[in-house]
Amino acid sequence: MYRLAGAIAAVALTACATADPNAIGATEERVTMSDGGAQVLDVNISRGDPAQATQLNASREAIWLLLPEVYEEVGLPEPAMDQSTWTVAVQDHVAMRRIGSERMSQLLECGRDMTGAHADTHRIRLNVRTWLTGNAPATEVHTRVEATATSVEGRAGTITCTTRGVLEQRIAEALRTRLADGQPRPTP
Repeated sequence: MYRLAGAIAAVALTACATADPNAIGATEERVTMSDGGAQVLDVNISRGDPAQATQLNASREAIWLLLPEVYEEVGLPEPAMDQSTWTVAVQDHVAMRRIGSERMSQLLECGRDMTGAHADTHRIRLNVRTWLTGNAPATEVHTRVEATATSVEGRAGTITCTTRGVLEQRIAEALRTRLADGQPRPTP
């Protein structure tokens, strides 16, 4: 019985540490646990899809041209660009405390301890990828944010962070604003 309780606690803590049930695209999974005997317990685990999609009424080309400026506007470095896949990406960007005007803990959930949110106190390694699908009049903008946190005090281990969806929303809103302001819209 104690082993089952320990296993349940481990699953529950892992689920809480790695998934925000309010995350974009969150899903729930029911897991049945047994100690090999008559003890059976059902546990719900929430997992979030780390990609967020937004539909914009513009051509892929128009959105594509705006992405480097939008990444800069939200506080990210210039992205690598691959037009053959309509993808821009920032890989292994190291940040501390803030991205643009946002505290890291507003963007990411990395756990916490007595000193506060790990997102604000640890070194964050960030991967952000945006890709475009479809085309005018309805182009889909997909953004995925992945991050890990590492202690600046030299403690071993890396923490996997989950996105709160804020950075993805800021990218989509910046694109929407620039398109509404009449930025040039090349035709396909």
